[in-house]
Amino acid sequence: MASLLTNAEKTTMNEAMDDLHDTFARDVQIIKEAKKTVTSASSQFNSVYGTAGSSTSLVYETQSGTYKARVQYLNQNEEYFADSQLDSQLKIKMPAGSVRLKVSGDAHDYLKDAKRIQLDDRRFTIFSDYRPHGLFDARYYTYYLKPIDE
Repeated sequence: MASLLTNAEKTTMNEAMDDLHDTFARDVQIIKEAKKTVTSASSQFNSVYGTAGSSTSLVYETQSGTYKARVQYLNQNEEYFADSQLDSQLKIKMPAGSVRLKVSGDAHDYLKDAKRIQLDDRRFTIFSDYRPHGLFDARYYTYYLKPIDE
């Protein structure tokens, strides 16, 4: 079956969506679990028999990256998941200070294993599954974040 749009038109529309993302996106820092490296101060170390006669230590290396994302602070007064005028069975409560984060594919690949996200001098954690979306294929991903009380 023939498509109503040519491949060139689809490419133009995808580029327009990319321009929209580039225009409104800002930097967020994505922090992953620290990478553990075992260092041994002695060549006599034998992992089978334990650490007798040698000393080992763990070195933790922070893994983080800065990516572009569109950020929306959710207004707690609005009903995002149920209409207050209707008797809806859908009763989803969002934590106070929740944020909707929309990222592109490269940030999504890094964000899947993230422990924390830092933006506006505040730290957040992911509390939802991601939702892929785009005009013709999954190019962007939406996550919901909740603030970390420190």
